[in-house]
Amino acid sequence: MKKLLGIIVLGLLLSGNVLVAKETLELNCKDGVLYKAGRAPEPFSETINYLVDVKNYSYVNLNFEPEEIHYLISTELVDGEKAFYDYSFSEGSAQLSIYNRDLGELGVVTAFRFSEDLYQSTKIKIDSINKQIENYKPKKNFLGEYYTVSSLGTQKQEYKKFEIIKSLINIVNNVNVSNITSANYKCNKI
Repeated sequence: MKKLLGIIVLGLLLSGNVLVAKETLELNCKDGVLYKAGRAPEPFSETINYLVDVKNYSYVNLNFEPEEIHYLISTELVDGEKAFYDYSFSEGSAQLSIYNRDLGELGVVTAFRFSEDLYQSTKIKIDSINKQIENYKPKKNFLGEYYTVSSLGTQKQEYKKFEIIKSLINIVNNVNVSNITSANYKCNKI
């Protein structure tokens, strides 16, 4: 009887480990196509490889900075499909990424060369949300200060910041479409 109980407990432990292993999945995106205003779509061979923790909404970029953890916004799209959102924002660029988990597609939109006034007004809006997040600080690199999805706030706060950056990108697109690029990738589904 003790052996049977031991086997059942061991089986439960092993099955629990299998579940934990499935929460961290590798996302591979390839066959990218770059879109720039006034140009034909440009296929490119850059491959994106992330190790995604779907439970904690985080990922590691296996191609670049594999020791740094990045965070995601988990949401459902209008049609009920599951998605992960990501953003980055700095004085020189604003970028949004949306990975559609059901279709296995990654879209990235980047805005460059926007005005200082647009940067400052966007920064003020984002900072007003960040002030509500305990211990939040913008990240820094050799180019200066930048913002990206944080694990310190709520998913709702992060989504609000995503929407603010989306608004900036729409303004840049309306002012000068040549300052916008977008790329689409085919990915595995996670």
